[in-house]
Amino acid sequence: MSSSSYGDNVDYGSQEFEVQVQEQDTRATVVRVRGDIGIHSCRQLGEVLNGLLARDPARIIVLAMAEVPHLGAQGYALLRDVTRRARDAGSALYLAGLSRSVYQSLNITRLIKEFTVFASVEQALEAAGSESAPPA
Repeated sequence: MSSSSYGDNVDYGSQEFEVQVQEQDTRATVVRVRGDIGIHSCRQLGEVLNGLLARDPARIIVLAMAEVPHLGAQGYALLRDVTRRARDAGSALYLAGLSRSVYQSLNITRLIKEFTVFASVEQALEAAGSESAPPA
C-alpha cells in the first residue's frame, strides 16, 4: 500500500458507519465500509466515492463490504450510479467480500448482475492489476 494523497488511511464517519480509504500500488483504491449503507449513510459514502471518481476517474474503486450487514434501497441506487459513472469514465467499481446478507439480497433481487463482484478484496485487486481478469 502506498501513501495516498489523503495522507495515511482516512476515516470518515461515526461509530455506526465508517469509511476508510486505502490507495494501493495497483490501479485501484480500496474503500472499506463498516455499517449499514442506508438513508443516513449514503450521503457520506457518496461524497467519498464521487470524490475519488472526480480526482482520478481512471482509477478502479474496490468497495470492501464484509462489514456491511445491510444495504438499503438508497445504497443500491448509489452503487448503481457510481458503477455507471465509473464505466463511463473507463474505470470500474468492484464490490468485494460482500457480507452474506448483502450478497443474498443482491442475488434474490437479481441486482447482482449490475455489479462486478469478487469474493475478496485480494481477488478484486488482482483483477484491477490485470487487463482482463474475470470476476469470481
